[in-house]
Amino acid sequence: MPGAKLQILDENGQVIEEWISSDQPHYIEKLPIGTYILREILPAAGYVKAEDVLFEVKDTAELQKVEMKDDITKLQISKKDLTTGEELPGAALQILDETGKVIEEWVSGAEPHYIERLPIGIYTLRETLPAKGYVTAQDVIFKIEDTAALQKVEM
Repeated sequence: MPGAKLQILDENGQVIEEWISSDQPHYIEKLPIGTYILREILPAAGYVKAEDVLFEVKDTAELQKVEMKDDITKLQISKKDLTTGEELPGAALQILDETGKVIEEWVSGAEPHYIERLPIGIYTLRETLPAKGYVTAQDVIFKIEDTAALQKVEM
């Protein structure tokens, strides 16, 4: 996936090469035989940082491949009735980024709203129109963490 900042480090932790991923595999020639680490410094937007990949360059003329797999961010947003704790359908909601740009809009339903690939950062959950018979809730500030675990926000 494009946009991740990656590095290859040698056995001593020295950076051998650094690049930003693209749609094409990164190609390196003449890397000496030895053990290396492929490290993701900054994940692509909507992804979490991958675990380091330890790999060995062997004494062969064959093309050697190393693969790193990334997971995505996952968010569940619940709009709940304050008294019953049950999901509250009918509220118009938005997610805004740190600049105030609307990232997503929806109307709450009987089930929590699910979003994938929201970039790591700080967001605001805003109710633009309350459910019938309710008052508008206060904004909820939340942070998308660098984790593949399901993150939950309640309003």
